[in-house]
Amino acid sequence: MPRGAHPSIVDAFEPLVQHLAYDFEVDPQLDRVARAHSLLDEAGPALRAALRACGALEAEVQLLDLHGMRAAEARAALRTCTEPICVVWFGKGKGVLREVFLEYFEREDGFLLVDLAGETRERPQEAMGLVLREDLHARLAQALRLGADEPRRSAPRGAPPAPPRPRRAPGAGPGPADLSRAQRGLLRWLLGQFIALIKAVFRGRR
Repeated sequence: MPRGAHPSIVDAFEPLVQHLAYDFEVDPQLDRVARAHSLLDEAGPALRAALRACGALEAEVQLLDLHGMRAAEARAALRTCTEPICVVWFGKGKGVLREVFLEYFEREDGFLLVDLAGETRERPQEAMGLVLREDLHARLAQALRLGADEPRRSAPRGAPPAPPRPRRAPGAGPGPADLSRAQRGLLRWLLGQFIALIKAVFRGRR
């Protein structure tokens, strides 16, 4: 499993991940690059503010569709993922391309896994994943920390409550062990830190 992003980043990216997993029409072109600002409408307020705060509105977003590829073709295509944000659709099928995606980014030290999504009640397997390059991850984490430290302004009297963020596509079943995405992100992050520590100890003994 790749190293997981910080839980605050997992939570901030959730609306965008949900949009990309369930609503976004994947371009049949295999390798397409967009800019972060083109996804702002679906990003949610926390991520929008963090992208602006760290000057990442022009950050490149790679949109990569692996559907129909063989494992070797998918591994070659994943080597093109060098942008700060990479979104990869691997579909469901037998889960081979999902494993190729996870194995590839487990070996790539410069990226962290934000989330997997795309489950439905009928097909509980994930169908896409989003990873962040480590430099952008650090900048976003700092921006989110600064935002959390600012005093919150109370909503104007009589203002309607904010609508709840979508957490799963209509008809989708509960997630593994009913954990929230933030909790799952925290577990992935802790696991990633533990694996990195083990690797460091192992290298030190060589």
